[in-house]
Amino acid sequence: MHLAASLVLLASCQAVAWFALSQPRSPIFALVRWYVGRFPGGRAHVLQRARADGSGSVAARSEEDAMFAHCMEYLILAHHGCGAGIALLSFLLGSPRLFLLGLSFEIGEGVQHALQIAHARAWPARATAPFHSADAMALAPYILLHHSLGLLGGSVAHLYLSDNADVQLLTALLLGAALPYYTTLPLVPLRPSDRIARVELLVQVCAFSFIVWTRFVHFLPLAWRLAPAICEAHGPIAGRITGTSFCLFTAFNVAALLRGAKSLAASYRAAQSPTTARRRASGPRTSAVRRASHSLELLSGAFVDPLSSLRLSRELARPLTVSHFCARLKLRSGGSRGCLQDALRPSSPPPSPLLSACDARRPSRPEAQMPAAQKAKAS
Repeated sequence: MHLAASLVLLASCQAVAWFALSQPRSPIFALVRWYVGRFPGGRAHVLQRARADGSGSVAARSEEDAMFAHCMEYLILAHHGCGAGIALLSFLLGSPRLFLLGLSFEIGEGVQHALQIAHARAWPARATAPFHSADAMALAPYILLHHSLGLLGGSVAHLYLSDNADVQLLTALLLGAALPYYTTLPLVPLRPSDRIARVELLVQVCAFSFIVWTRFVHFLPLAWRLAPAICEAHGPIAGRITGTSFCLFTAFNVAALLRGAKSLAASYRAAQSPTTARRRASGPRTSAVRRASHSLELLSGAFVDPLSSLRLSRELARPLTVSHFCARLKLRSGGSRGCLQDALRPSSPPPSPLLSACDARRPSRPEAQMPAAQKAKAS
């Protein structure tokens, strides 16, 4: 009875506390917004990273959506970091009370998210963050799979296994499995660069390897041993609840592994060619200055296609061609007005060999279409 009451009390307190911290006006959200605002273009960089992420998470349609998701990642880092740290300390000190406190982080968050999902299903107009959008509600089954082990297996561990060293270590490892993924969060508001992309790729590889070890290599053999032992020691109901939670959590691990592999592939592509990724993410170049710079970038490389290079060169030199053509066809009257115009007209630069070749290929103007003044002067 004492353990059941402590389970309800700790889970309720954790659910209320983390619900308050997950709202947009919480201190954690304010601190993250302050940190991102310190960097020029920080919010735009957060949006760019969110759109370039290949993990299959909710798409960021605006800077506000990207900032909310970024703040939630910091919240997950704080939540899992605290729970994993306390659970690891309980394993090192052999303290069942510390284990119950560390485990309550995951059980309380599972209760919080389950109640929020049910509330959002019943009253969609009154849904609360982070389940206040249709995109977030689409991930509800995935989130419930994530919390299946904490709600079911965690409750059994709270009641019967608080002094088991293997369970204490497993809880610490599972809570801290995803923590390496969030160590690069301070780099997100920075301007993308080759060095940052390589650092993120290295961290992603290490984090992916750690997750594979904790959630598959270490978890599956231990779960295979624990389920029958719990069934024999504490009854078939506890054993079936634990076995069901192990199966559901394994399904979540497979889905998380696929998402992690997709995100790792996106990080690898960004590290291989970060400049190209930034150019694609910057959107279409619509201004005349950007079109000219794009043409200059193409012309500065090797002339793989001579016809396209000639076409781009003629497009860039069109103003010079028009001024040169007008200068050749101007009236050669010797009046003061013509002299003044000649003195004020800026001297055009000599035509390039490419333009000379173009002029040589242009057919000459028939003499019948020449102005009368030029005909008289030619005669």
